Amino acid sequence: STITQQLAKNLFLSTEKSFLRKIKEYFIAKRLEEKLSKARIFHLYLNLIEFGPGIFGVEQAARTYFHRSVNNLNLEQMIRLAAVVSRPLIERPTRNSRWLLWRCRWIATKLKAFGFIDAETFDEVIKNFRR
Repeated sequence: STITQQLAKNLFLSTEKSFLRKIKEYFIAKRLEEKLSKARIFHLYLNLIEFGPGIFGVEQAARTYFHRSVNNLNLEQMIRLAAVVSRPLIERPTRNSRWLLWRCRWIATKLKAFGFIDAETFDEVIKNFRR
């Protein structure tokens, strides 16, 4: 599902897996996209998603795992937080599991491919994601 659909579910619906919930999610997401900018949707999503048991939002996650505000995270820490979004109850950004390191390498590669980081920055950060 899209970020907007996930936001709709987190804001207005339960986590039950049903066809009816998916239909409701779709219509709520359509409405959110009509009323809010993509940037606002993403901002809300980042402040609602779970990063671990009882850890909601990227700011709380940054403080919990790295003992600093999200504004003061380095690139490695940002990538680690992004990596756990799809498995927040299984993975922790401070661990070095095989899956987490793979996911961090994948994210760093995408950041480089889309021009968000240069080759030198990529080389520097990727060494932190090797076993």
